[in-house]
Amino acid sequence: MSLKKTSDIVVAGTCKQSIYLWDRLKDTGLSTTYLKTNTTPALTCNVLWVFLDRDIPDLAQFSHISAENILIYLCDTFHEAHTSAQLINELDVFFATHAKARHHWFAQNQQTCTLLKENLPTDRFSPTPLTLPVYPSAPTRIPAKKCQVGIYLEQDINAPLRTILERNKNNPDMLFRFWEEAPLPDETYTGMADSWSFYTSDAFSFQRYCNLVDVLIFPDLPKNKNHLIEAASAGAIPLILNQAESQSPVLAELFAAAGALAGNVQTVLQKLSTHTALLAQTQKDLQQAAQKLFGMSAFFKAAQIPLALPAPKLTQEDPAPVLFVSTNGIGLGHVTRLLAIAKRCPKTIAPIFAVFSAGVSLVQQAGYPCEHMVSNEYAEVDPMGWHDHTYAELMAIIRLVKPRCVLYDGNVLYPGARRAFGEANLPLLWVRRGLFKEDAPYGPLASQIYADLLIEPGELAHAYDKGPTADHAIQSKWPRRYLKTAPITWVTPQEVLDQKQARLSLKMQEQGTHILIQVGAGNIKDTDRLIERILQAFETWPHAHLYIAQWPISDRPSFVADRLTPIRRYPLSPCLKAFDFVISATGYNSFQELMHLNIPSLLIPNAFTRLDDQCARARFASNFGGALMAEAEDFLSIQQGIDALMDSEKRQHLSNKAQELPWHDGAQTVANWLNACVKNGDWPNE
Repeated sequence: MSLKKTSDIVVAGTCKQSIYLWDRLKDTGLSTTYLKTNTTPALTCNVLWVFLDRDIPDLAQFSHISAENILIYLCDTFHEAHTSAQLINELDVFFATHAKARHHWFAQNQQTCTLLKENLPTDRFSPTPLTLPVYPSAPTRIPAKKCQVGIYLEQDINAPLRTILERNKNNPDMLFRFWEEAPLPDETYTGMADSWSFYTSDAFSFQRYCNLVDVLIFPDLPKNKNHLIEAASAGAIPLILNQAESQSPVLAELFAAAGALAGNVQTVLQKLSTHTALLAQTQKDLQQAAQKLFGMSAFFKAAQIPLALPAPKLTQEDPAPVLFVSTNGIGLGHVTRLLAIAKRCPKTIAPIFAVFSAGVSLVQQAGYPCEHMVSNEYAEVDPMGWHDHTYAELMAIIRLVKPRCVLYDGNVLYPGARRAFGEANLPLLWVRRGLFKEDAPYGPLASQIYADLLIEPGELAHAYDKGPTADHAIQSKWPRRYLKTAPITWVTPQEVLDQKQARLSLKMQEQGTHILIQVGAGNIKDTDRLIERILQAFETWPHAHLYIAQWPISDRPSFVADRLTPIRRYPLSPCLKAFDFVISATGYNSFQELMHLNIPSLLIPNAFTRLDDQCARARFASNFGGALMAEAEDFLSIQQGIDALMDSEKRQHLSNKAQELPWHDGAQTVANWLNACVKNGDWPNE
């Protein structure tokens, strides 16, 4: 059963696999068409793939299809076939199964095969099901510092597995991650270590889970034997603990082709966890063997369909798309950090933004493609409805841009975003700021287990972190890899204007004492009373020139006063040296930039943030001697701080002290990791 050379493909169906594969086929350069199974247009094509969730439909609905087509059904479960003998006689027929359904084929489909055999010439029907891979190639695997050991659970932990766990519970070279294939009772996990992580199929995809682990231990041969193939394809080395079942034909075929290790599971595990090069080579061999034996080319070879489907290759003119996702912060911190990283990316990367923030226009002004998504505050639906909407929006964006990975900036990983990234099998690089308040909930950190790389931007005040993000507090919920960088700021030293250039750029007078007030957007706490206190404190300094930064995303009217000159510019950081000193809140970006640029400052922290410990940053700077601190409700401290900063010698002293703080470019570090992720190699040193 062979087919003449073709260049036309129709993918038909309603389930998500059909849409995904259609997207992949478009990348081959072949002419492709997508239609739902209930449509019946006249078609002239060579291959028709019909993806179904459940039943095989009446084939008469395809009566307008050219007789030279091959009809392939991909089903999850099979029931009685409703056939049209006249139509089938004119077609070559194959059955292809979804990975989940292959092992059910012969048990459930004897009646289907019998009906088709009665209506088809022998040479036109292939009753043996073919496995069509939904994910033809594995994504990048970010190297981990410890061997990530997966445990596949379909039932309670048996004695051999418990022995493995007890023996390695405190092993410094291993970190365990459990996959719960079926719901298990709570007592299953009695005695588990705090550092171990747990995943369920209703919250995460198995393919993405396999990319987070290096070795996957199966206590017994799994009911779904295709999970062995999926694990190997992802680079998760499958090991079966039950020696009687460890000679699985699928596993034997894979290991024989890859030349992988065999023997006692504990011995193999010990070797792989202590020999990084051996682990990496075994993973590579297994992935290549899985692609050769079960990949897209193997499917076409088995089906005798002479199609050449080359994977698209990136060139210098074709940069790799990376999806930059920003959550809906009350300020501009998340968007600004992503923009700082994007502008440092090499030409091999094409940043594409999807943001929940009201700062979408700032991304567009920076010249990046950007999709604005509805935040939960404005969606006018219940939380679960919003998560579903977020998932649908992100999946549509992912299908359109086909990113190589995701760079996500936010304190919380939204469930809808986690679901989309997992289902699309995209490596997740999550930028999560530290310095949570001491009484902040631990909940937002629980989702770190879904990240391939957790990036924590450096904090000058890191020693003052007493909350759940403190170094001593993070004992569980580990990502595959954790990276703490230097502080991430938008501006680089080369972009900073000197005082004369900055004042010219902002159209300010060259002479006089110029002070900038930037106390936040006012979206958390009304800042008007604070600004009034600041103006009152300046009444004894009538010749000072006062400026107020207007926030592009503020949802409140700007404060207006005769002495205040509004400045609306983003980013303002290159021009900060225009001011003799700054009165500022201590959000992450503002604080790091003021300290790195040695700007004399009076820091007035916003104590009403939910997670961010602005007070800790202000205390650090004050105790270090690089800035002064005041409290928003304490007029006397504001007055004393302003009076002190009106003294040029005091300003010089603060500036000199701030120069002692080290400056390294954390944004460039993240850009380097992104580039390595796109190239799947040349990983940077930390």
